[in-house]
Amino acid sequence: MDSERLARYLAGEATTAERNEIEAWAEANPSNHDELDRLSRVWSDTPPAGVWDTDAAWTKVSGRLGQGSAEVEVIPIRRAPYGRWLAAAAVLLVAGGAYWVGTRDRAVEYATAVGEQRDVTLPDGSRITLAPASRLMVEPGYAKPARRIALTGRAWFVVEHDEARPFRVTTPAGVVEDLGTEFEVSATTDRLQVAVAKGAVAIHRDQAPSVTLGAGDLATVAQGGEPMVAHQIEVARITSWRSGTLDFQDRPLGEIAAELEQWYDVSFSVSADAATRRYNGPMPTDRLDQVLETLTTAFQDLSIAKRGRTVTIAARGSP
Repeated sequence: MDSERLARYLAGEATTAERNEIEAWAEANPSNHDELDRLSRVWSDTPPAGVWDTDAAWTKVSGRLGQGSAEVEVIPIRRAPYGRWLAAAAVLLVAGGAYWVGTRDRAVEYATAVGEQRDVTLPDGSRITLAPASRLMVEPGYAKPARRIALTGRAWFVVEHDEARPFRVTTPAGVVEDLGTEFEVSATTDRLQVAVAKGAVAIHRDQAPSVTLGAGDLATVAQGGEPMVAHQIEVARITSWRSGTLDFQDRPLGEIAAELEQWYDVSFSVSADAATRRYNGPMPTDRLDQVLETLTTAFQDLSIAKRGRTVTIAARGSP
């Protein structure tokens, strides 16, 4: 069971759907039921949220990671503004116990829905922001000794560099290795894109030379193809989604529509003649009406209409 949802459940801040899911999980297995009951008792015996020093709790736990302490859980919990559920998360970390110890060698998965971003802090202090419709898998035995994760989708990384414990991101098109850096990875089944803001990363591929990127570099790798590297790019434009803006740089409408589907609960139908038209500029991640207005202004010869959950883009007069 996801640690964040358990923490919100204990704090009384879970949604109805989350409560139903956790209670069904508890009823499905006696050991799950006993574990939830134990954690509930631990939480009921703790001070109110305002008394908990969650930063100190996190420091305490992080300092013990990898030392084999039975009180330490290696599943990361998102750092967030102070609140009851975060205090509950600190309780879960400090309390430890059979459930947490039992999961330390299992894979841990994080996923985002359409339009959702998620912040993840790993046990070593590395921070990840997942873009919508993305999936991150923390592989079993993280940091023992290597730090291995797998990504499908898009994510921003701020990695705590450690030469003794390499940090590697596995994608369908190659492996991205941190060399002390801040970077973004966008990975699909047939394409990998890496943008470096600080430091350096290396891209490793089967039976091909590795490629090293420095700050301001952007590499695009198609499945089975050679890396295309651009230098002195504006990484802030590429990663502007983290602050609510998609900044497209001379992108075809077909690609833009596919990306917008990750942010808005709609489907785009783009005609072949419209799909190759190119757009350059920003769009918000939370205002579909503004996105459609922007496209209508930029492409006055195209018909852009929304019916239900479908947005159609085609040349005016097309059937």
